[in-house]
Amino acid sequence: NAERIARLREAIQTTHADLWAETRQIADNAVAKGPPAYIEDDGHSGAEQLWQREVGNRMPYLALAYVLTQDQNYLRSAQDWALASCSYPTWGLGGTDGLDLAAGHQLFGLGIVYDWCHDALSEQARATIRETLIRRGGAMSDGASGRAWWKRSYLQNHLWVNVCGMSVAGAAIYDEHPQALAWLGIGLEKFSTTMEALGEDGASHEGVGYWDYGVEYMLKFMELARGLLDVDMYDHDWWRTTAYYRHYLALPRNAWTRSNCIVDIADCPRGNWYGPEYLLRRLASECRDGHAQWLAGEIDAANVDSPSARWLNLLWYDPSIEPTPPAGLPTLRHFDDMDIVSARSDWSGDESLVVFKCGPYIGHKAVEQFSYDPGGGHVHPDANHFVVFGNGEWII
Repeated sequence: NAERIARLREAIQTTHADLWAETRQIADNAVAKGPPAYIEDDGHSGAEQLWQREVGNRMPYLALAYVLTQDQNYLRSAQDWALASCSYPTWGLGGTDGLDLAAGHQLFGLGIVYDWCHDALSEQARATIRETLIRRGGAMSDGASGRAWWKRSYLQNHLWVNVCGMSVAGAAIYDEHPQALAWLGIGLEKFSTTMEALGEDGASHEGVGYWDYGVEYMLKFMELARGLLDVDMYDHDWWRTTAYYRHYLALPRNAWTRSNCIVDIADCPRGNWYGPEYLLRRLASECRDGHAQWLAGEIDAANVDSPSARWLNLLWYDPSIEPTPPAGLPTLRHFDDMDIVSARSDWSGDESLVVFKCGPYIGHKAVEQFSYDPGGGHVHPDANHFVVFGNGEWII
């Protein structure tokens, strides 16, 4: 809204100046590069056409840059990227078209452009984006209620990404397309079930890399729900403790590189896929957590983050939270729902680290709550798995 925009315009001159510089650089690159042409098979993302995720990811950068600067180059580029997305004949191939991650990301980006740039878009662009949101959002809604394989995967990132994208699309056009209100209802039902299923320890069964991905889209929906629907989903122990999962599954920080900074339990790389500095800043603000604020700053300074949604730093960074180094934290933590133990010799940055996992594949609470698999597709059968890291390298 106008008040928030005015505050942000002031903040990017002061407390948020560095974060704005990073965001603006990505927006400038998107302006210079332009949207990718449609290609059916890019050689690696298969039927999911995952290359389209980055189309959805770039649109909010351009929309926010335009809102903050009124620079017409950003507006034209946001419109170009949005219309390119609308023009793609498929958002996934075959039965995946419109029902999975390519669609989830693009619905999110299109909804943001349509809402934030609405009055400045050309009449034809508005009509094209609106029609695409109605058609593609409706298809996603039908999938979430019917034939999508992830419709009951309440602990899986596919549901979180896709339902979040659908909900943002619905919020953007609810006053022009009455059925879009039902999309928001589906979002509330799905995410409410997810919140009830999360354990109290803050750990993720999908691993740190998918924690980045899943938490991003859960937080995006939670912010939408709080701001537009007056529904607060933050009051849960998982959200109060999950930043510590990110702390304790990080490698000693003096060993960090872009491809080697986290423990690779489950379907997880050793580098970050999404963020996580903006996620930690949101958790820091919500939970008044100085440790999360400190870790976000360290990740940012080391340049080991992934820039997929750095623009969220501008919205989620609260400079009133004082960064608190972890020196006073226990060196051992047991995440008792997932039964993961992380222990280190100290918090110096050069410490030794051992991580051990021995619990149920999706955690004790979820195993008791569900009679089927609600999202274990990225879990490995690795009870009694352990890793040892010391002297700056992997030992085991």
